[in-house]
Amino acid sequence: MRRRAIMLPTSRDTSERSHDGRFPVALAADPGFQLSGDGYSMLREICNVRRWRVAFRSLLSGQPAGGAGAVLRGAVAPDPDHGGEAWSGRRQGLRAVVVRASLLAAVATSGGVAATGVVHADGLCRKLTFESVGHVVCEISLRDHQVRMYLRGADGQPYGRLSRLVDSPAGRELVMAINGGMYGDDRGPVGLFVEGGKQLRAANTRRGSGNFHMKPNGVFYVTASGAGVLTTERYLRQKPRALYATQSGPMLVIDGKLHPRFAGEGQSLKIRNGVGVRGGGTVVFAISDQPVSFGSFARLFRDALKTPDALYLDGSISSIYAPDVGRRDWLYPVGPIIGVAPRASGPTPVVRPPAKAGSKSAAR
Repeated sequence: MRRRAIMLPTSRDTSERSHDGRFPVALAADPGFQLSGDGYSMLREICNVRRWRVAFRSLLSGQPAGGAGAVLRGAVAPDPDHGGEAWSGRRQGLRAVVVRASLLAAVATSGGVAATGVVHADGLCRKLTFESVGHVVCEISLRDHQVRMYLRGADGQPYGRLSRLVDSPAGRELVMAINGGMYGDDRGPVGLFVEGGKQLRAANTRRGSGNFHMKPNGVFYVTASGAGVLTTERYLRQKPRALYATQSGPMLVIDGKLHPRFAGEGQSLKIRNGVGVRGGGTVVFAISDQPVSFGSFARLFRDALKTPDALYLDGSISSIYAPDVGRRDWLYPVGPIIGVAPRASGPTPVVRPPAKAGSKSAAR
């Protein structure tokens, strides 16, 4: 079957990823077509259930206008307030492709926009609307579940997609998974990464542009007795005995206050995901259904989810496996992955909240 590609120019929400900033999308005039590369993330942002026809026509014409056009602009415009890269050639590489009206059905069947699934008995995840934006929120009690992080499979290669982990022996017990931080060309983490108590990548304290380097950035970590979110500076000072840890940025909420750069909404609207912790014993993950600003996403964690500390994980490529709510985002490329599995029977851990600034020790 003949297949043509659309190259969508866009800013790169994840810092230090060195592809050329264009998302390739392979489309074919067939209900069983597959989307290749990062292009699926762009289609999810512009082709929602109610407005996909208008959005796709706007995409093909290169003349976005109104409703769906605003979503398109939010998906591809750079973010001057938050280190977005310059975007040139607004219509470079954009080619019109005739796609049958089965586009939406094909995407949904692939586990995308309107994926449905059996609600899992654990009921970890739910849908939540905050400031007129839909989100999927998953609240994990560490007394009942364990949170782990994954990077490479038994073959030594990065999992690369949530589906590869969930379908692997290591992921068969997972009841939820989400992309766990920013990554580079090799799908390796941009910053600190600890898996199974072993530090696989050192903390990144360099200066730079992009969201990762918007200081303060931070670390989400899991110990034998709890979990926490700390700024990178605090984490390196306190040195918690992390079994798992991932560094990302920026912090969303710090000691109950929004990141100082979030005074305004900014112009960046992206699909975003993040993590917060309540009391050291409840880990809260959230992913937006629509593009959202940093300010609104941070307020979600502070005001609705009541997490005093929260960390941004990534944007645009954000993916989640949440069978509770019928989400199986199989098509996204990812780097580090955070997974949740039921805790084996036995004594539950003593959960302690993480130590704050000035404390002599962190959660152990």
